[in-house]
Amino acid sequence: MTSNTSYRCVFRCLLLNDLFSQKIANEVHNGEESSDNIKYQWEDELVVSEIQEHTVIKSGTYILMGSHGTLGDFSFAIENMTLFTLNSKTGDITQFAFSKELVSDMQVVEDEDGLQVTIELKDNEPFINPIPGIYITNRDFPNALKEHA
Repeated sequence: MTSNTSYRCVFRCLLLNDLFSQKIANEVHNGEESSDNIKYQWEDELVVSEIQEHTVIKSGTYILMGSHGTLGDFSFAIENMTLFTLNSKTGDITQFAFSKELVSDMQVVEDEDGLQVTIELKDNEPFINPIPGIYITNRDFPNALKEHA
């Protein structure tokens, strides 16, 4: 994507179902999932428009910031994260981040429609989703926040 034109980003995050059987899907449902053999437990889709540029960092540090009644303002650095940073024409910054250990598959496609990011998360790795677009393994999530949840 060139920096002279704006585009949109569709970010899709899917939680795999470890019980899904492609073999059963192939044998009984022409390769498709069924009501008793679903591939994904859930899907999040977030769309960001008017993107000027984007960056992908496959192994970086995400800064989880916020405010909590007991803790006050907080900021925690979380290592080993994949970061998608989107810069808009108006100067706004949107960031999607997820622990590398959570990822089963990641696809990033740039085409005439913009940027399409699809992340498949493992079903067997517990995680916390503190805000839309942020997925952090339980072991990487700050203990101070877990204790005050």
